[in-house]
Amino acid sequence: MSESKATIAKQVPGIDGRPTVAIKLGGQTRHLLVTFGALLNIEQLTGKSIIGGDAWGADLQIRDVKLMTLAALEWCNDKLTAEEVGKWIHVQNMPFVLQKVTEAWTKGLSATDPVEDYRPLEIRPQAA
Repeated sequence: MSESKATIAKQVPGIDGRPTVAIKLGGQTRHLLVTFGALLNIEQLTGKSIIGGDAWGADLQIRDVKLMTLAALEWCNDKLTAEEVGKWIHVQNMPFVLQKVTEAWTKGLSATDPVEDYRPLEIRPQAA
């Protein structure tokens, strides 16, 4: 991300019409954004299916919360590491962090592009 876009992102939480969720981690206010790339990263990093519902399922692990948080922060800082994000999450704030990541996920699903109105993909059964 360019320097100017990174600066704007810090000033305007809903940059490009994409809703973000503010959270204080590591002594700073950060903005979670669940982009399509974040969803792909969550699947790749956790090995759990987003569409299948595994990511937020009953077998959610502490490591998953860290990786979901990392994926939702990468849009404005692609140099973050899982280790760094892991230092910001602890027993006392983990439920809050998960709540905020879930909120970012929900907002991302309900957002519409300010230029174009996207419609949900219609999945039809394959012909035999």
